[in-house]
This record gives sequence, structure tokens and C-alpha cells, in this order.
Amino acid sequence: MEDYKKGQVVVILSPQDWGHQFISKHHYAVEFSKQYDTIFVSPTVNKAGKFSFSKTIIDKNTYHLFVAQMILPFPDWFRFKFNKFYRKINRIVLNQLLKINFDKEIKLIIDFGCHKAIDRLDKFQNAKSIYFPVDDYLDLPVETRYADKIFTVSSKIQEKFEQSNIPITWINHGLSAVFAEKAKVKLAELKKDDEPKEIVSHSIGYAGNLSIPFLDRVAVLKTINALPDFHFHFFGNIVSNEEEAKKFINQLKKIDNVTLHGQLSTEEYASQIFQMDMLWLCYKSDGKNYHLENSHKILEYLATGLPIVSSPIKYLKDAGPDFIYQYKNKKHAKIIKDLKSKKEDLEVMIQRIEFSLGSTYLENVKILLRQ
Repeated sequence: MEDYKKGQVVVILSPQDWGHQFISKHHYAVEFSKQYDTIFVSPTVNKAGKFSFSKTIIDKNTYHLFVAQMILPFPDWFRFKFNKFYRKINRIVLNQLLKINFDKEIKLIIDFGCHKAIDRLDKFQNAKSIYFPVDDYLDLPVETRYADKIFTVSSKIQEKFEQSNIPITWINHGLSAVFAEKAKVKLAELKKDDEPKEIVSHSIGYAGNLSIPFLDRVAVLKTINALPDFHFHFFGNIVSNEEEAKKFINQLKKIDNVTLHGQLSTEEYASQIFQMDMLWLCYKSDGKNYHLENSHKILEYLATGLPIVSSPIKYLKDAGPDFIYQYKNKKHAKIIKDLKSKKEDLEVMIQRIEFSLGSTYLENVKILLRQ
């Protein structure tokens, strides 16, 4: 990566707050901040009669990263009833506050899905702009947001926007620096080895939000119950207000061969997932927001080199049968049991890691900056 560019700013508009659990926009912010002053804009808060703007420096010794957030003096219903006006006001006020509080040239602004909060991207000074819709929601509007370029990890979203007059590019999910460093260490170890790896301790790792509707909860419970000699470790959110999700999570809590680790920092999660014997993903298409296209967890899984049992993933449909074990969810218990008696080919483990290292957030930032 090039040296730090003093005086230039990258702005990231996020529909999620800065917090303990990192997803793609947080990882992109960290990578950009190694080269530019980077402003991560958390969602606007609406409180009747109150107005403020906060900015927080994140780890100033390592990165040039700020988290900014506005409070606008509107009741929360205002953004729904007068959404067109609200999005315009939100953008105008944010643009002015960025000028006042940072007083630097905005080089690039990237919107990771704030179409309900900000109306357009071409009015932020003279910055280049990228619209980066990640999730293919049923109500995702086909609006270019007046961006210069559009990127997405979803082929479905790419198809939706192909008729627009803005170039749209598919880009893979990214692998964080934390996972990349651990993957490089594991890769070096494997290249010194000459014996296939035997699965010995029956530890199955599962990463992801347990409240999402496209998790195949029935298949998850059936698979666990069919494999009492295996221990299942779940990493990710275990809190939900939705009744079915709460019921499912409570069922998992009562199973002896299940451990729910909850949300961990990227560092904690990476340390634990590399200790597993194999990894598991069990999704189903909901026909609305998830179509079994891609999952950001798969790159993290591949970075470990471990065997992966997964629902079909479209962008990896042509991968070799041992690269990732893609089967319908009802077959997962048998596949996991069969893998226990199978030694993993070192070359396949190496291929998994090398594949993941080809899509780090660092490499993706370079692609975005070239546009």
C-alpha cells in the first residue's frame, strides 16, 4: 500500500454503527485509514428538538480513522413520512458538517447502502463516488444514487443495475487483515508439512448471526442431534426480538454438544475459528434477501484451510468437490461424519488459503481506488 496521503479524505457512509462486531464496511474503513484520513459516518440519529455532531478518533497511533455521527432535531417518524425531504436535508447538513469539522478535500465517498437516509452522492464537494449495495433486499431501489461507479458482491444486484448508465462491477467479499495474517502463518506451516491432516477432535465451527431468517434452523438442529459425538461452536449474534429466532437460540442453549460464543472481536473470533477441525454453513434461500449467491464468512472459512461443509454457494459452484463440500442441508450430518474418517489433502488446504488471500480488503481497496 502507498504511504499515508495527508490532507485527503475518504468518507464511508454506513447503515450500521461502528461497534464491536465488524462487517465489510468496518473492515474497508480500517484499510482505507492506513492510507487516507477516513471518516466512518454512522447512521443519523433523530431526536426531536436536539442537534449535534460528534467525531471520535479510533486508535490514532495506528490508523487515521474517525467515526462521525449526526443527531438531527426531527422525531423519528419524520424520516418515514417525509423521506424525500429528509434524505435531502440529511445529505446537505452532513456535507456542511464534514467541511466544517475536517476541512480537507474529500477524495472518495463510498455508500454501503444508505439510500433510505441520503438522497444522492454527487453533491459531496468534488469527490468521486461509489455506490456499494451489499444486500439484495426485495425493496432495494434500482437507483444509481448519481454515483460515478457501482460495486457489489451480488450477481443479482449486478443484474438489476446493468440497464443503468453507470458502470457496475462485481467484486468479491474481502478478507480482513487479522485473518490474512493468520492465514499466511498457517500457509507457511502447511507448506513445511508432507502428511495429510487428520480430523481428530470433532470440533465444528459455525460463524454467523443466529437470528437471520435464511439460516436453515430445522437442518441445523437435525444435524446437531444426529452427531452427538461432535461439538458445535457457534460464533456470532445470539440476541433477537423475533420469536422464532429466540426459540431457536434457546433450543441451542439447551444442547450439551453446543457452545454459543456470541459476538466476539475479529481478533478473538479468528483465534478460535482457526482451532476448529472443520467449518459449517447451513443457509437456505428465502427468495427475497438471500439467494445462496455468496457469503462473507466463506472467505474467512477458506483462510483457515480447514474442510468446509456448506449449503450450495453459486459463485463457488465450479470449485472442486474437495475445495468446499457443497451439499443440500439435509445431507450435512452424513458429510460431516464421513469427513471424520477422511484425511485432508494438504494441497487442497493450501489452495483454500491461497484463494482467500486473493480477496483481502487490502486488495479490494486497491481495486476501488483504481476506478
